[in-house]
Amino acid sequence: MQLMAESLPPYTVTALEPFLSARTVSQHCGSLGSDSIRDVELELEALISNMPVAGQGLEAVVRHVARLDSGRPEVRRVTECLCTLHNHALYWRSMKPGGGGRPKAQLMDAIVASFGSWEAFRDVFLARAANRLWAGWLWLVSDGASVSLMHAMAATSPLLTGRQPLLALDLWELAYHKDYGDDRARYAETFLHSLVDWSHAEHLYSSRR
Repeated sequence: MQLMAESLPPYTVTALEPFLSARTVSQHCGSLGSDSIRDVELELEALISNMPVAGQGLEAVVRHVARLDSGRPEVRRVTECLCTLHNHALYWRSMKPGGGGRPKAQLMDAIVASFGSWEAFRDVFLARAANRLWAGWLWLVSDGASVSLMHAMAATSPLLTGRQPLLALDLWELAYHKDYGDDRARYAETFLHSLVDWSHAEHLYSSRR
């Protein structure tokens, strides 16, 4: 299924070593093929088969399904599945071999305008990622020209509230525990300093404004 395939990494399972091991990436990808995900594949295909977004990517489908009646159990179930797939698709594309550094141009300007400085953004990002009261997802999102951080523990997406996710950091233990144990702070620091793909975030920021 096209949407399932989009939720997988666009690189080999060894590509992010030594920062994320092949074992971690393989196990994480395996979770996306779990029975709980496969159970809704047919529902998902049936629901979107006659939509104008049939055959398009995850983001377009999530945006469209968000406008449907969420009170219908089948819509709510499919929306949660789509959000899970899109979050993972963005997570993998938020990283690249040889990543890290700082964003450039418009996105850097937006971060400085919204947080005061790059250093302030970095400190807030790392503090929120390391907060042991939270699991789930941490996103850098844009709303027009401004950017902010958004967190959620449910199977949801900033797309459902009209905001554009630019980066996604998976804070569930499956994403990091085999490599970092309980040290989620070190995982977040490694993501920001050695893995993050700012070029992908910059593309999303400039193309969605």
